[in-house]
Amino acid sequence: MAAFSASPLTDMLIMQPTAFCNVDCGYCYLPNRTDKRRMSREVLEAVFSKLLPSRLIGERLAVVWHAGEPLVVPPGWYEDAIALAEAHRPPGGLIEHAFQSNGMLVDGGWVEFFKRAGRRISLSIDGPAWLHDRHRRTRAGQGTHARAVQGLRLLQAAGVAPAVITVLTRDSLGCADALFDFYAEHGISDVAFNVEELEGTHMTSSMAGASVEEAYRGFMRRFIARMRAAPEAMTLREWRDATAVLRFGVADGFNQEAEPLRIVSVARDGAVSTFSPELLGFRDERYDDFVFGNILVDPVETIIARVLSSRLRREIRSGLENCRRTCGWFAWCGGGSPSNKIFETGDPSATETAYCRLTRQALLDVVLSTLEEERAFTATRP
Repeated sequence: MAAFSASPLTDMLIMQPTAFCNVDCGYCYLPNRTDKRRMSREVLEAVFSKLLPSRLIGERLAVVWHAGEPLVVPPGWYEDAIALAEAHRPPGGLIEHAFQSNGMLVDGGWVEFFKRAGRRISLSIDGPAWLHDRHRRTRAGQGTHARAVQGLRLLQAAGVAPAVITVLTRDSLGCADALFDFYAEHGISDVAFNVEELEGTHMTSSMAGASVEEAYRGFMRRFIARMRAAPEAMTLREWRDATAVLRFGVADGFNQEAEPLRIVSVARDGAVSTFSPELLGFRDERYDDFVFGNILVDPVETIIARVLSSRLRREIRSGLENCRRTCGWFAWCGGGSPSNKIFETGDPSATETAYCRLTRQALLDVVLSTLEEERAFTATRP
């Protein structure tokens, strides 16, 4: 069996077990989310037998099961899939499996599955019921909060501590205290915020408009203040990432989404994409629908060559250079997300986006001012 590559290109593999989702979130960007077909064993075998021994993969690989609701596929399917991955894993390497779920289907079988080593789960919960259920509903219009929290509690009772991702909408921005209190009350210690984006099939956003940036800054200031006052209670992904970036900057090539093949996404039918995972499944003739081959029929080297010679890669690189040349934030941003540039402007060579202004510029401003205030307070204490 081949050894792991000494100079890998890929550190994250996004696997779409199914495009189907059992809820109908108001801000969802995914296409084909009523399609219940599953990834076949043939596709699984092709992915792991071809990719894992290839020069794409290094000593550590994150496999993320996402791009639909992964738990609509039963645990036994994943047991087989993970066994296939292990069968093709070159010696000395580590494959970490992670799942992003709405938590609605968590039961005793899933709890046992996630208790096993190396199987992580993050849950999508948007805070207390009155906030969560505004946007996260079933297709029949019913709220999903009660079942999501039930899934959270089942996992926690078994010693599994899922991270929680909350999508911030305009409704959320006045609710920093309510969100912090909800996480603390429910024993949630690892939190991340996504913002409602113009992306994919979701082409309107409550986070648009002149007043949103200041409201977002106010939200982050208040939430971070609560978190810093009780640092043992929880951690926040945005704080961790921003403080690391402010300390070290962003090295060239660090922007996963803008680097070819750093992230590889495989659709249910074996179609292979790269760059931003959110591009998977979308159609755009200019970029061959963001598909560079199919793992069932194409050699890995053919897929690599298509990516490296593609128009999409050239225009993403042009966007990075445009950002480097024109934006003072580049050293802390790395050039932004291609999917946001494409879905907001239609052009991957574009520069600043609304997503960038909020999640990079405004966030870093808030974190930097917080650190400066803490330093000043420490310096003046007797």
